Formats: sequence, structure tokens, C-alpha cells
Amino acid sequence: MPAVFALLTLPRYVFADEIRLASWNMRWLNSIEFSPDGSGEAERTVKDYNTMREYAEKLHGDVVALQEVGDTDAAYHVFSQGEYTVLLSGKDNPQQTGFAIRKSIPFVDNGPYKELGDGSVRYGTDITIFPNTDNALRLLSVQLQSGCFSNRHNEQETAACTKFQQNLDVLEQWIDARAEEKLPFVVLGDWNRRLLENGDSAWAAIDDKDPAGLRLVNANQEAMQSICQIKTWNKDTEAWNESLKNYPAPIDHIILDGRAASFLSEKGFEVLTFAEEDSLTYNLSDHCPIYADLTLPDDKGALSEADLFHPDRVKLRIMAANITSGDKQSYDPGHGIRIFKGFHPDIILIQNFNYKRNSPDDIKDFVSSTFGEGFQYYREPDARLPNGVISRWPILDSGKWEDSFAPNREYVWARIDIPGNIDLWAVSLHLLSKSGGVREAETRELLAKMKEKIPEEDYLVIGGTLNTKNANEPALKILDEVIELGPFPEGPRGGKGTNASRKKPYDWVFADAELNQYKVQTEVGSRIFPNGIIFDSRVYGPLSDVAPVERGDSGAPNMQHMAVVKDFLLYIQD
Repeated sequence: MPAVFALLTLPRYVFADEIRLASWNMRWLNSIEFSPDGSGEAERTVKDYNTMREYAEKLHGDVVALQEVGDTDAAYHVFSQGEYTVLLSGKDNPQQTGFAIRKSIPFVDNGPYKELGDGSVRYGTDITIFPNTDNALRLLSVQLQSGCFSNRHNEQETAACTKFQQNLDVLEQWIDARAEEKLPFVVLGDWNRRLLENGDSAWAAIDDKDPAGLRLVNANQEAMQSICQIKTWNKDTEAWNESLKNYPAPIDHIILDGRAASFLSEKGFEVLTFAEEDSLTYNLSDHCPIYADLTLPDDKGALSEADLFHPDRVKLRIMAANITSGDKQSYDPGHGIRIFKGFHPDIILIQNFNYKRNSPDDIKDFVSSTFGEGFQYYREPDARLPNGVISRWPILDSGKWEDSFAPNREYVWARIDIPGNIDLWAVSLHLLSKSGGVREAETRELLAKMKEKIPEEDYLVIGGTLNTKNANEPALKILDEVIELGPFPEGPRGGKGTNASRKKPYDWVFADAELNQYKVQTEVGSRIFPNGIIFDSRVYGPLSDVAPVERGDSGAPNMQHMAVVKDFLLYIQD
């Protein structure tokens, strides 16, 4: 396969070789009016938020594991939206885990660790920073069950300890799975356990040298006594206690495997304590931020500027687009064309591929004028609502498979010669809106055709309009045999709906596991979308990020779908 490289717009990657990992339990941080147990413990004023923001600036974390955060708006009161991307676990719980990630640091959202969230306990949040580089690091933010702080509590056999042990068993499964992989990892957060106490059974359980070679290191090697002075809430008087207190021993920890621990800098572990006056005056948190600095080896540094523009690293932007408008279900009116131009996609899985009279010259003109000279395409012939694939790179082979249920379109596929020695198969589809049962039958039919035609060693992306009413439809679970469903893109203001009202997830871009490991955050101007973007011009800002898009384009007459975009960064080794 020829080595082909296009100079593309790439995310802003950090070029430093030192990174600060931190963790902060923020105690019931919510932007909405909310009080646990009817108390005022969660109530915060503007001055409270401003003071917390000052401490966040002092912390100067590059990646901060968060606990007890109800929503991203609250987190952005503390961590500047201009500097950080906030990712939360997604569980409907006012005490979510998550991360605040400096925007200069590339990361992949591996999806919430739901197994940790059985019952009332929080999900874990699982990410990889510097993906597809020698410095890739897997991180898990956790908050375990409270109330079983030590071996002494174990002996009391309380319900809290039963639940904590269940948490620990599930967490150990995650640790053991990571130990079998090549990436170093860190588990950081509110463990609700005094792991530093001599002979602690929880520590012994996770640091058990199984699998062979597993070794865990607590970044805190010295501070047996907690130095964090906190203000506490008195549930009896429903008021703050007048004096500050310390925990008997630290319960927040940064736990590294041996590989990650080898990167710990000489600065070691630190606690960012609150000034006594601040603790008494403001509602900050009942946990102080903790942090540890990691120095990445010089010969395994983060992506340098030269690396980013080297032919062995290729940015791949894939868009699913059923964004016709007007009365003819075509791209003639120009609203969809402006959206295409605003995003500069490399591969487009297009539906309702109609333009002017659909002559060969018309379609060729549409492709070259919208995407650029040299783009190739396949458009199914003789269909009223044709599907198609458009590609920056050569299309080696293409065709269609019969959709036995749809009278006016088929399943379309193209084999694309992307840079490197692995081809990409792109499948563009438009399932019927008739019923979930029909869509299930269509995907079973499609799955059989793909398994028969597409080599397992090649990459696969599937996208288009699936007309699914929710993310749990059987049609999606069938496709899950060959692709990975999540994590899911969101719109400029959140939400996963892609129809005109933004209430139903009709449109998707799915990659197989081999390609999905290279998924990176989607950067649009100054904004970051960790899992890709569902684009809606009616609410996106600033529109200068996606010129020449106009405010009303996504709401144009008869535009029934939103475009979906995902980015991948391939590391090419010929």
C-alpha cells in the first residue's frame, strides 16, 4: 500500500515531559439546587466557588480526578472551561466521578466503569491520556463505599464493609486486567480507606503480585496522619461545626502500578491544604486536593511538534451525514454543503446523496467543490435515496449489498487505501424508520454480508442514519459483534439526539475495536468534544469555528438529521 499523507489540522498536544496528576473530592458539588438529606451541606455561594477556583489554580493539575460532582456546569465553576475539558462518569447521581483534563493533553474516554457502580456507589471514570504514543497512561477515577476505613471496621462486619469489599473485588478485576496490558496505569480518588495503615487488608488484597509481576505503589509514602483541616456539617443542628477537624489518616490516594511509579518525580506526593480562615469562612470541601508529579522519560516523550507532522501520524476525521434540505431531499439548497465545508472531513458516510440532476458530472462537481479536488466517491446507482462513501484517500473497491426491506436504497460499502498497511472498510447505511423489529432484521442481514466480505484484519467503520429510537435497540446490539458502540458523541450543549428535535439518536459513527483504539477527542476551533460531536448550528458557538456555516443551517426546511463527527489519530507503521 502506498504511503500517503495529508497535512491536516491536528489537536494541540502538550510538548512538556512532566505532568501533574491530582485528585479532589469536591463534596456535593452541584450547579443545581440540591441538598443531601435536606441539609445545607451542598449549598454554595459565588464566593465559595471563586475560592475553590483559586485553589484549583494553585493546584495547577494537568489531569485532576474528580469525585462528588453532580454536573459539568458545577465543575466549570471551579476549573476554567477555557483551560480544561471536564468528563463525568454519566451515572444519574449527584456524586459522580470524573476528570478535569487540561486541553493541551490528548485523551480517550474508555467509558464509565459501571461495574464499580452497583447499587448506590459511584461509577468509575476510565480514560487514557497520550493515546497511541509511548507515553500512553491509563487512569481510573474512583470513589469507593464509605464507612469501612480500616481493619478495625472490617471486624465489625457492617453493611458498609460488605459493600466496600464488593467495590474492592470489582476494582481488583480492573487492576488485574490492566496489569495484563502494556499500558502503565494509575487509580486515583477517594478510596475511603486508610491504605497506609500497617497490615491493611484492602491494600494486601490489591497488591497481591497477581498477575505475575504486578506491583502497586502508593504515591504517598510518608503522610500517615492527614494534614487536611476541614469544616464539617452537623446533621443534628443543621449547621456547620465551629471548629475544624482532621481525618485520622489519609483516605484519598494516588495508586500507581510499577511502570507508572517509575515516572514519579523527586517532588513526590503533596497535599494542597486550605488556609484555616478559608476553611472556616467558605464551603470548600471535606477533602483537600492531592497530587503527584510524573516525569516522562526523555526517550519516550509526548508527541513533539515534529512527530505530529510526520507521515507516521495521520489524523482521520469521519463524518456521518444525512443533512439534505429543501423539498427534493438533496444537497442543492447548500445548507448541508456549508456544514461539510466547516468540518473538513476525510471520509464521509453520506445519505440521500442527491445533487441537481444526479448526472455523473453533477455528482463529481458536488464532491470536488465541497470537499476538494482529488476526493473519490462511490454512490449507489438507481436509488431514489442513495447512500454513498466519499474519501480523501483512494477507494480500491466499492459496491452495494441489497437491503431486502428498503425499496429505495441499499447498504453501500467502500474499501479505502488509508495511509499504512491496513485498509479501511466504510459502510454507509440508512435503515428504515418503520419499526425496531425491521431495523433488527436489517442489521442481521447487514452483519452476515459484512462478515462474509470484510477481512477481520482490516479496519471497519459503519455510519449513517440508523433511525434508532434509543441506544439500547436490538439493532445496535447486533452490530456490537463487529464494532464498539461507545462512548457516544454529544452536541454543543450535551445530549445525544441527532434528529431535528435532538431527542432521538438516529445517526451514528461506529468503529471496530482495532480502529476505535485510535479515537481521540474532536477539536473544533477552541472547543473540545471528548467522544466526537453531534453538530447543531442552531446552538453551536462561535460559528467562526466552522465557517462558512450559518446559524440556521441545521434547522433548514426538511433537514431532519444532524451530522456526527469522530476523529482518530493513526500511528502508521509500514
